[in-house]
Amino acid sequence: MTHHPTYEPATLDSCEAEPIHVTGAIQPHGLLLAIDEDERVVVAARNTEEMLGLALDAVQGRGLAEVVGDEAVGAVRQAVADDDRAVVRRVAVPTGGRL
Repeated sequence: MTHHPTYEPATLDSCEAEPIHVTGAIQPHGLLLAIDEDERVVVAARNTEEMLGLALDAVQGRGLAEVVGDEAVGAVRQAVADDDRAVVRRVAVPTGGRL
């Protein structure tokens, strides 16, 4: 049996058009922390405790370095300095929150 898809083959252009940035979800192996200009955590995902071992209310309002460590903060600062909006880098933070 031959498969005849009704959709176009995937290309870089079609992949680029996928709205993956508006899914409303965080991948299960990821974590979202939003910080303000003073590098204080202002928003944290619900899975913060599972991912970092830190309660959600204990993370909000704390300095990012207190939550993920200086090495991870350095990687975030470098991505911002490089205007790395494509989020090519990943900042790996092990359970327990610090590198």
